[in-house]
Amino acid sequence: MKGPSLISYTACPIPQLTEISRAYDTQWSTAIDMMDATTLINADAEGNLSIWQRDEALLESDRKRLSRIGEMRLGQMINRIRHINVQTQHLIPNAVLQPCAYIATVEGGLYFLAKISEAKTQLLLQLQSNLAQVALGVGGLSFDRWRGFVTPARLTEAPFRIVDGDFIQRFLELDDDAARTVVAGGGGGGAIELDATVDEVRSLVESLKTFH
Repeated sequence: MKGPSLISYTACPIPQLTEISRAYDTQWSTAIDMMDATTLINADAEGNLSIWQRDEALLESDRKRLSRIGEMRLGQMINRIRHINVQTQHLIPNAVLQPCAYIATVEGGLYFLAKISEAKTQLLLQLQSNLAQVALGVGGLSFDRWRGFVTPARLTEAPFRIVDGDFIQRFLELDDDAARTVVAGGGGGGAIELDATVDEVRSLVESLKTFH
């Protein structure tokens, strides 16, 4: 029950595998794949998804530890993660999302994981946080508590730096008053005013629907 590790393979003079970095969390991993040369996606038996990265800028001794850069509870056990290999010439300049991977669960669910452009990352993360204070689930279920990372060893109050695309699209269902409340950060619970207008946020969320 170890966390994910990064392994290097050398063919000469003798083929061997060498661990170059690892996460020291206790996890029962069920699926794993690489996003790029230093970043990996890991799923565990508790239905969580986490993203880990090796920081090449750190001291050599620190490079042996993977840093968690994102986590969220999906609520289903993931048994397949498949990296999407997009050629550089096929990437869309200034696109909000760039494809990373497909994720499949034992219940038959299929999810799409994408990297958000730096220009929109903070806006979408804060939109999700603000929306969670206004758009509650059935029976008043809190989005943050539902999507917070949960294992026998750790319990978090909210997802960390991962945006739930389906939840974000609930912004389009809000009436004008509720939408203005979300954008203004008026829902309480750490909500902050967004650096965008209601129309700009609606246009951004509408653009995300094209990835379905």
